[in-house]
Amino acid sequence: MSGFLTPYRGERYHLRDYRGSTRAPRGPTELFNYRHSSLRNVIERCFCVLKARFPILKLMSNYPPRRQRLILIVCCVLHNFIQKEARHDRMFREFELEDMIIDEET
Repeated sequence: MSGFLTPYRGERYHLRDYRGSTRAPRGPTELFNYRHSSLRNVIERCFCVLKARFPILKLMSNYPPRRQRLILIVCCVLHNFIQKEARHDRMFREFELEDMIIDEET
């Protein structure tokens, strides 16, 4: 697909492959895969915290796509407001750990 960057096949990819390993990524393709996996993990953590805070995102009914888009935008706006006003929110503390690895198999 045009504009979609996929990881290199045949190289280490998942973050758990790098955990506990003393070997740093070797070469540009393995480094790309490591950074791709790290970014993917951050994005998945963002969606996890949104779904944990707003259950409607887990069980999105059969709304028209335009309404689904608006629901997601409203959830993000509320999430950002909560983050700005409640810096020590429990949910942010749970999901801010960089070592937290979200299920990468799905």
